[in-house]
Amino acid sequence: MDATQKLVEKLVERRVQNTGESQAVATANVLAAFEKLKKIET
Repeated sequence: MDATQKLVEKLVERRVQNTGESQAVATANVLAAFEKLKKIET
């Protein structure tokens, strides 16, 4: 497991705890945020 994967897991875990979102919704939101960041960088 690489660092990015670990980071995503931690962010998803924290988001589930803080917002009450399901794991799937939290994962989708975290990955969407990563995609936005990638677009901003390029």
